[in-house]
Amino acid sequence: MSLRIPLLLALLTALMATSACTPARTGASAQSFYSTGVTDIRIDVAPPLTLAASGRQWVSVPNEMLITLQPFTEFSFAAYAADTTGPLTQTAHTIISSLPRNSWRFSPESWKSPDSLYLSSDNIINGTRWTIQMRPVISQGDWFSELWQQNSRQTPVLWLAKRWSSNPVDDTRIVAEYREAAPQCVSDAMLAEGMETKGVATLRPISGVLLWARCRADLDAFSARADNIFTMQSITNSASLPGISTPSALTLPANKPNVRKLVGEVEPQDRDTSYLR
Repeated sequence: MSLRIPLLLALLTALMATSACTPARTGASAQSFYSTGVTDIRIDVAPPLTLAASGRQWVSVPNEMLITLQPFTEFSFAAYAADTTGPLTQTAHTIISSLPRNSWRFSPESWKSPDSLYLSSDNIINGTRWTIQMRPVISQGDWFSELWQQNSRQTPVLWLAKRWSSNPVDDTRIVAEYREAAPQCVSDAMLAEGMETKGVATLRPISGVLLWARCRADLDAFSARADNIFTMQSITNSASLPGISTPSALTLPANKPNVRKLVGEVEPQDRDTSYLR
């Protein structure tokens, strides 16, 4: 017995040392974004899209249930564009966001918003469950649009976006979103429902059902193109990791990313809030 205890301690020490030497890694390359560890994901992005910016921030997330408590999430992103100059008509971005473990989680994405065009939460891709959504995104107030604008890139007033999201664990969410300048049919429909102030028409979110009825051909064509942008796969070994690229240094927006819009709602792990009453 006296020999077994020191041997067990030695094995545990070696295991801890090995784990300490192989921490989770997150990185981006010209055509890929990856994260090891619990996320275990590699997302390849099809050309002509190529890496333009990547980074990591800590961002607070307002919460409606516990107003006084706002968790911080690690927001790691990569942004891809089809060209390096001129107006943008085609972009993509990937995000991995992690909340404090055992305290907060991302709320399930079970219900689509009224302006959402599509939501399906039961899609298995390479053994991982993904939620797929499609929706229009107004550039004003959108953090990724501000990122491009901050670096002298013109963005459309309205995007059409298709988004894949997955939760390897409750406190971590992975997002991959592809965008194109919205077809004229979609823009016209939202302008028709908007308001005019001092002669300037403004876009207004409208029913996704109405957009499908007016613009089905354009929406179907966009959705088919979006399906060819991302390839998701697990990381089997170090050989499957892409080389890390250093994108051009872009200036980040002064505003922090809106995690609730870009990643999702959050809620406490313990749903019992009776102690607050």
